[in-house]
Amino acid sequence: GMAETGEPCEVEMKEEQRTEEGKVEEKEEKGEVKAERKHIDDGDDSDDEVIQVPGKKAEVAEKKEEKTAAKRGAGKKVQSRKSKKESEKEEKEEKEEEVETQVKEKEKEVEEKEENEKEKEKEVGTETKEEEVKVEVADTARTRPPTGESDDEGEGESEKEGKLMKASGEKGEVSDESRASAHSSSSINTEDLREARYTPIPQKQAEGPTLNDFEFGDEIGEGAYGRVVMGKLKGSDAKYAVKIMDKKQIVREKKVKYVKAEKNILHMLDHPFIVKLACTFQDAHSLYLVLDYVSGGEMFAKLREVGSFDVEVARFYLAETICCLEYLHSMHVVHRDLKPENMLLSADMHLVVTDFGTSAWLDAEEAQDPNRKASFCGTAEYVSPEVLNDKPATYASDLWALGCILYQFLTGKVPFKAESEYLIFQKILKKDFTFPDYFPADAKDLVEKLMALDPAERLGASSFSDLKQHPFFAGMAMTKEALLSTTPPPLRPFPPAQKVQEEEEAAEMEKMRLSTSSSQQSEKGREWMDKWGKFLIPDEYIVYTGLVKKKRGLVSRVRQLILTNLPRLIYIDADKMIQKGEIEWSDEMIVQLKDDKKFLIRTPKRVYAVEVLSGGNAKRWLMEIQSMQKGGQSVH
Repeated sequence: GMAETGEPCEVEMKEEQRTEEGKVEEKEEKGEVKAERKHIDDGDDSDDEVIQVPGKKAEVAEKKEEKTAAKRGAGKKVQSRKSKKESEKEEKEEKEEEVETQVKEKEKEVEEKEENEKEKEKEVGTETKEEEVKVEVADTARTRPPTGESDDEGEGESEKEGKLMKASGEKGEVSDESRASAHSSSSINTEDLREARYTPIPQKQAEGPTLNDFEFGDEIGEGAYGRVVMGKLKGSDAKYAVKIMDKKQIVREKKVKYVKAEKNILHMLDHPFIVKLACTFQDAHSLYLVLDYVSGGEMFAKLREVGSFDVEVARFYLAETICCLEYLHSMHVVHRDLKPENMLLSADMHLVVTDFGTSAWLDAEEAQDPNRKASFCGTAEYVSPEVLNDKPATYASDLWALGCILYQFLTGKVPFKAESEYLIFQKILKKDFTFPDYFPADAKDLVEKLMALDPAERLGASSFSDLKQHPFFAGMAMTKEALLSTTPPPLRPFPPAQKVQEEEEAAEMEKMRLSTSSSQQSEKGREWMDKWGKFLIPDEYIVYTGLVKKKRGLVSRVRQLILTNLPRLIYIDADKMIQKGEIEWSDEMIVQLKDDKKFLIRTPKRVYAVEVLSGGNAKRWLMEIQSMQKGGQSVH
């Protein structure tokens, strides 16, 4: 019994042992399965199914795993080949995309640049955009001039424009709109002032001169987008011509490049026959261009006073002009608007050329380039035929103008004159002008050679020495040193020209008298008195009147201008029937004809720019005023 009982117990224990061993093996197999699952989950591409068998079934699992591994290896080789091709393709696509992106970015950059330039031009009136006016001025005055008393019209123009302080009683003959432009300048900063080739304006502050450093006097001229006033540096006796230009108007009229060109050119030049730049500064609204004041007056005004120049005077000033042009052209500058209005006279009566606002700087390649872009610049009566034919101005364009000036010096008239600019241009293209009988032979030959239709054929186009050796200048030293050491001849008229002018003026006045009958004259006089008589004093009557546009600074006003027998010149607001002012009458008053519709009235204190409206003409006003100055009666 003991044996039977003990044997089962032993067997049972062995079975339990085997069971435990099986559990251990099963756990181990499960551990392998878990490892295999982990391997699959970690990225293996084989099936996720795992055979979970203990014992012999594990061998089947191992064989299947070997097959799976073999498939896995083959798959990886295929995938490797595919990945290489795909990588090359992707790399190529990436490069193409990168190039395309760069092109788009470049196009966008160009577009943004163009938009920025447009925006800067639009916003140039604001203080943050002032630099885009292309006048590299020193950053200075931030205040407007103190508002002074209103002008004689009392229309608040001073409040709108910041009227200049009146500081000196100095008078000056400067210019009309062209000459005022001549008093424009380039800007220079503090460093530029130290390096200037002439005596610069002393500086109290490191940043350079400002509006507060100057005292301003009378207006001495006006231009297309500004006015010229007398300026005096505080604490100094130095006088300057200060041109004040409206920034917004410069941009609006597309004059930015001309202002910049003038700045660059004037800063570069240094010659006794060329106006000298002192400095420029700005505030939020205006550019202030400061040049040396040229006190001798304007060549055009002198020519008007005298009527014409005799041969000696014409020869001397033409020689100084040639000396100036030779220097300009050596500096690669073409003036493009040479005329008597842009020729001033110094205190010792030597030439000073001004107005470089339309000048151009040409390098050697540009000067020879026939395809260079053309731009129309200059004044109708002096413009060269090649410019009218849409070709760019060259150095020879200045020589054409020089020929026109010599003709005008000796006759008192421009060679090409007509009722409109179009007709003037037609005459220029055909070189349609004649010489009066009294014109000197050597001067005539010189004019003909300077005004050759072919620019290359003009005397001086290849060499200024050819021009200087012309018989008209026989025995004359043509260097700047020799000319500066010579006392300029007194301004005298050319007798034959003077006689012809007097005869022509008399004939013109007679023609006007005959054009209106005495009954029409008296009827017109009664009509004028009925309408404007209330503005007159006892025993005063109207000699001549008409509707005009009177310009002051940047503002134009339509007024009824009335000339009386006293004599007086008054102007009326015809809408409100209010007298707005009176032009000071004196022996020093000068009337200067600009064209058929425009004239200037120069008084000791200011210049009036007048444009005739309603069918009148400027020459009639000139004759009527001059007749009253001589103590005569109306040309009626």
